[in-house]
Formats: sequence, structure tokens, C-alpha cells
Amino acid sequence: NNSLDNSLDNNNSARMMNPSQSVVLMVDPYSTGCMIAQEISKRGYPIMAIWTKDISPEIKSINHIPISCRDLRYLAQIE
Repeated sequence: NNSLDNSLDNNNSARMMNPSQSVVLMVDPYSTGCMIAQEISKRGYPIMAIWTKDISPEIKSINHIPISCRDLRYLAQIE
């Protein structure tokens, strides 16, 4: 019984992450992905954007960023 309780405690702590000790990696966060990144950011998680080689500068431009996401800042961006 005690080992089961310990196992449950370990699983619960893994699910309850501390935003200050975590980074969320978003791949190609444009359009809808940007909105998801914004919601994650609102919950206190820093976001790192990873841009794949198929994403053109046009796709990353202001034209493909929803107005509500234009203030979103990434911890870092990797191309």
C-alpha cells in the first residue's frame, strides 16, 4: 500500500509542473499556433519558438500573426 501511495504522489508531482522551472517549445508557431503559444504564455510558461526550414519569412511576418498575439514574446527563437 505504501509503495502505491508513493507511486501516486510521484505521478501527481510530474503532472503539476512549475512554470518558473519549465520552457515550452513551439514548432512553427504562426497563425493558430501563435494563439496556442499565447494561451500557454498567459499561464506563466516561457515559450521558445522553433522554426522549421520550410517556413518562409512571409509566413513569420506580421500578416500571419493574429492581432491578439502581436505582443507575444518568445524566450528565444531557433531557425
